[in-house]
Amino acid sequence: VLTYGEYVLFKGSSGFSLNSCDVIANYYNLASDLVRFTHAAHILEMAGDAAQDPASSARILSLVLYALHALSKGRNPLLVSSAFALKLMQVTGYPPHVSSCAVCDKHDIETIFFSLKSCGFICEECAAHDPDAIMLEPGVAKGILYVLCAEKSGIFNFELSEKLLPVFSSVAFRYIGQQHDKNYRKLDLLKDLDIG
Repeated sequence: VLTYGEYVLFKGSSGFSLNSCDVIANYYNLASDLVRFTHAAHILEMAGDAAQDPASSARILSLVLYALHALSKGRNPLLVSSAFALKLMQVTGYPPHVSSCAVCDKHDIETIFFSLKSCGFICEECAAHDPDAIMLEPGVAKGILYVLCAEKSGIFNFELSEKLLPVFSSVAFRYIGQQHDKNYRKLDLLKDLDIG
């Protein structure tokens, strides 16, 4: 479970058999914590859905390994899986539009909203025509920008307050769900058990 390794397969007449395995990294410790394990499973599900294109699969694998490492080192699981979702969309070519208003292209936005319909940041004027737009506190907008600009393991080296993290994660998970046309349900287990 949660092992990154090099596997040698032997092709026999009735299929493949495992000939040898060298463990490169393991994340066994995540299996002893239900919250971390559930977030790891969520990360793997999102990565599996995104890895259909061989051109981006190596970058996706690296991103998965950085996320699992961050989880195993005690980083906030919700922050890690949320940041992973946003970065995964960028790696696969579907980043949210964050350089200006995604509707009118206004650059100096005082109050930033996130529009799922427009796939990114929008200004207050354009948000008036998008009833589902989510108003973002400056810290949430900065968190999104940080993830999209960060590289490698640095993606997970930031903090959000308990007030801001739920909004950040909601935006990230709703965005990836919309882009993949899928309702991810793994984290619902934690809500049902009221533990995360």
